Amino acid sequence: MAKKKPVKRKGKETNPDSSPTGDGGIEQTESNTKAAKDNKSQSITKTGEKEKRTDDDQASGVNIGGPAGGSAAANDDLQATAEQLEASDDQVMSVNEELHSLNKQLSTVNHQLASKVEELESKLTDLQNLLEATDVATVCLDCDLAVRWFTPSVQQVIRLRESDRGRPLADFSDDLHDGELLKMAERVLRKLNPIEDDVACRDGRVYIRRVTPYRTDDHRIGGVVITFIDITQRKKDEQALQAAKEYAESINETLHEPLLVLNADLTVRSCNAAFYDHFQVSRDDTLGRKIYDLGDGQWNIPQLRELLEDVLPDSKVFNDFEVTHEFNNI
Repeated sequence: MAKKKPVKRKGKETNPDSSPTGDGGIEQTESNTKAAKDNKSQSITKTGEKEKRTDDDQASGVNIGGPAGGSAAANDDLQATAEQLEASDDQVMSVNEELHSLNKQLSTVNHQLASKVEELESKLTDLQNLLEATDVATVCLDCDLAVRWFTPSVQQVIRLRESDRGRPLADFSDDLHDGELLKMAERVLRKLNPIEDDVACRDGRVYIRRVTPYRTDDHRIGGVVITFIDITQRKKDEQALQAAKEYAESINETLHEPLLVLNADLTVRSCNAAFYDHFQVSRDDTLGRKIYDLGDGQWNIPQLRELLEDVLPDSKVFNDFEVTHEFNNI
């Protein structure tokens, strides 16, 4: 009786004596083969998924080498960040120190400016009080001949109010009789030569008008300054003296005796008509000359010289002093 050889299949050896005969044994074998293929396919799928996760971890910066490698990289990043923060902190401290130093400098400058402002305010107050105390009518104009400032007394000459600062001088009327104020200001601003004259107002007041260039601290021309000094009373006194002089001279002219009036330096101040007629001299040869030089020295008499130079200064007045002298033309 012949023996059957065992049939070898992949993955398992099958004994023909022990296996079921027919189609049932073949179907079992094919089922086993299909299961083996499915297991292999699942193993390959899992391996692919694991490799994919590994690639994703590497792309996201995760070290698959283990916990020790990931901690070292994280520590390096933290140390670099700490160094950057420390450098930024040093920069902030340096900026703070600079700001603190700048703040000190600004405080010093502010203190100096406050001191200067206080000094200027004090000087301005002193100047205003001085101008008001002197009672000198003053108006200051800029280069466009607009009003910069003025003293209260100038309102007696020019129609100005406190709200008129900055307005042109041409906009205002004045009491001056000649109407030359604006032209004088333009001429001084153009030629830079001061002008001074006497000007009368319509109501009879008289002022010394002085127009001068206005110079700034750096010696630039900043406009003109116009001042008015009231000399009304002085003019009245001068007129009164002139009237008295003319009256006295008119009286002297009526005298029949020769009359000679001398100045303190013994020069002839005036003579009456009788003197010219009696001593045969002219007005031009007499007025303003020394008495000793009159008539070719005929008045250079020793007794007269002693009287005028020695006696008169002490006595002030003398009467009935006779002088004997022979005059050629008499």
